[in-house]
Amino acid sequence: EAKFYLNSYRLTYMLDGLQYSSEFVDYGTALTPKDAPVKEGYTFSGWDGLPATMPAQDVIVNGSFAVNSYTLTYMLDGVVYAAESVAYGTALTLKDAPVKDGYIFSGWSELPATMPAHDVTVTGQFASRISAIVGEDSLVDVYSLQGIRVKEQIPVKNIENELPRGIYIVNGLKLVIE
Repeated sequence: EAKFYLNSYRLTYMLDGLQYSSEFVDYGTALTPKDAPVKEGYTFSGWDGLPATMPAQDVIVNGSFAVNSYTLTYMLDGVVYAAESVAYGTALTLKDAPVKDGYIFSGWSELPATMPAHDVTVTGQFASRISAIVGEDSLVDVYSLQGIRVKEQIPVKNIENELPRGIYIVNGLKLVIE
């Protein structure tokens, strides 16, 4: 009396060059792919080389990931200054300081070293030259270039609205109002 046994073969899933899982499957068994693995900053692309049924040999199936891109947005004075798509894990550097006549750029907010797995917004703003140095809520005396006091104890934030165009001296600094 002869007996036949169904042969089993090894089905191995590889991911990023490493063995993800391995199992023995009977010849002819319908194969369904493993659930998609998760990897931060990446999207699973699928399993390559998975046959519909288990053949009469060992099978190696390879999985792959595609890197995700996220948006890096620069906001300047509440308005989008620049936006770019950046791949996850890419090293980030801040844009150069923008220039605006009569103002000082106060700097960009903190930026992560590499692009994280989410969108990032960096903010910056301009301050008038004088408010950046003295403080926006300070009270100051304003003088003409000839040394004549034009305004006394005026809030720095109001200077540009209360004075006509010209060149003034505030706390020993030249202020140009255009």
